[in-house]
Amino acid sequence: LSRLHPGKGLLTLVDAWAAVKPVGWHMRVVGPDDYGHKREVVERLRTLGISDSWEFVDAVDDRQKWDEYASADLLVHPSVSENFGITIAEGLAAGLPVICTDGTPWTDVRDCKCGWYIKANSVDDLAIALREATNSAVLTEMGARGRKLVEDRYTWAAVCNKMVHGYEEVLNGGT
Repeated sequence: LSRLHPGKGLLTLVDAWAAVKPVGWHMRVVGPDDYGHKREVVERLRTLGISDSWEFVDAVDDRQKWDEYASADLLVHPSVSENFGITIAEGLAAGLPVICTDGTPWTDVRDCKCGWYIKANSVDDLAIALREATNSAVLTEMGARGRKLVEDRYTWAAVCNKMVHGYEEVLNGGT
């Protein structure tokens, strides 16, 4: 759920998906194709013979975005580089386990066991994560841990509490 852009790692995802070919799974890519990257992705899917398991949906409004999260079982965000990756935070908040890369600052995904944190641009690492995720019986538990992570660290209340605590430390001389 993001704009279609070469930096989002879609070609790596296509190659990893082709290696795994997860039975019963369907990839849904949601977002605008402002850069014409979809054509390249669709061509790779066709070449690898896996077009039938992928679907593309253009940009959606906020309500539809949350419907997309609610209908998903897993969020795969193999971005090469992100400064934060709001889609990852939203996916976690929606209770989805996440596969993301070290091109994002989301080590919390690995540390809190709510998904997979893999090397960016690594088809092999992404294929391993996809294989594990699509054969996992613990996706629901991972999703619940992700939701708790967002509640504990990334909501306005959590961020405000952290700021207040930081100011109190400064005012109390760092103790």
